[in-house]
Amino acid sequence: MPVSTRPAGPSRIHSSPLVKWLSHWDGAPAALASTSLVQGLAPWLAWTDAIALSGALNTPDVGPVRPAPAKPAPAAPAAPAAPAASARARQLHADLSQAIRDEPAFIDVQCDPASLGALRGHVRLHQRAMAARIPPLRAQLRQALTAQGQAGAQLASLDAVFEQALAARERQLLDTLPARLNQALALAQARQDNDATCAGRQAQAMLLAELAHRLQPVDGMLQALGHAPTGAA
Repeated sequence: MPVSTRPAGPSRIHSSPLVKWLSHWDGAPAALASTSLVQGLAPWLAWTDAIALSGALNTPDVGPVRPAPAKPAPAAPAAPAAPAASARARQLHADLSQAIRDEPAFIDVQCDPASLGALRGHVRLHQRAMAARIPPLRAQLRQALTAQGQAGAQLASLDAVFEQALAARERQLLDTLPARLNQALALAQARQDNDATCAGRQAQAMLLAELAHRLQPVDGMLQALGHAPTGAA
């Protein structure tokens, strides 16, 4: 199946589940609405990242396939087929989201310091699970894209550059989410919003939004391969 290089639709940066969750408590999109994607990314990228991106965007045509040499080098591991990579992505999404929904520590959490401290610990465990399991999947999808030809290889190269360039800053920001959860609960109490003060439900909502955020590059590559995104029914 040929790789699609066209966007699947309009940008959803300001309507992502994580941005919506944050904006419910502090109005984040109001500040983002007038900021373009390029303007938003600029402070995150070093000049070396710009060089790498330029190289990925300007990959020369590899030309016709040439005969294999008489003594070929040892073969690299075969790239996963696109359907197999898609199935792994959907299974990972199901596993991680179900683990968040089934977390016993998110049931009947009391809003006292000791309980909230334990809650933050469980939130971080789920964050670490996402951080450990999603990058290898991205690497597999890059292999699948590269196996599709020149266009796929270019998209794979772009994803690799963005992953390396943005990983540290993204990790710093995502690490602040447990503290933002505490702020959200405190604000809900001040508003006398009893439903929103359910700490377990808020923790689940935040983690599911983070999962959707972390899987955005995966979903983009799946769509480029002609497969449905991870959250599709």
